[in-house]
Amino acid sequence: MISFEHKFIFVHVGRTGGTSFERAAGVPVTSDLRTRFLGNCDFNEKHKNFEYYRTNYPGEFDSFFKFTIVRNPFDRLVSRWLWRTTVLKETKWVDFKQFIETRPISSKYSEFYKLSEKSIIESVNQFDFIGRFEDIQNTYKFLCHRFKIQECNIPHTNKTILHNYKDYYNSDTVKLVKKIYHIDLDLFDYDF
Repeated sequence: MISFEHKFIFVHVGRTGGTSFERAAGVPVTSDLRTRFLGNCDFNEKHKNFEYYRTNYPGEFDSFFKFTIVRNPFDRLVSRWLWRTTVLKETKWVDFKQFIETRPISSKYSEFYKLSEKSIIESVNQFDFIGRFEDIQNTYKFLCHRFKIQECNIPHTNKTILHNYKDYYNSDTVKLVKKIYHIDLDLFDYDF
């Protein structure tokens, strides 16, 4: 998301609490009846990767405040799976392990944030702020203050019913996620 009013670029990775912030920043609710009741929003540049903004908005990329929100990959995968199977009612991923195995490479932070001709560390260092889903209210508070957005008590919209992500894993799926997402886990200091 790019905001010319607030002069920011928000690189929104799915299932990180970003929709709630987008709504507070003025993005209207979606017309998609499957997700409208959850407060979801939808627009052309939602979930675009970091390179997209650098390529399409080079001046703004250099001058606007750039931020993102990350979430433990273990937790995010469960939330994504529940979103696809319980909210969108997709039936091709009944098995959680199969869902993990078929995630596209772009589902990794290390791919989504990677800028061409830069390492992932150099790419991530281009962000002015990286919030954490695990501390989402303080992340929202910081962003609202930074951009003078009135609604600082942002409700968590677009969420799935998830109690404890660890309940969805067994030893095989833990190993699988550690193997596939090892860079993301190390990069943002996450573990199971």
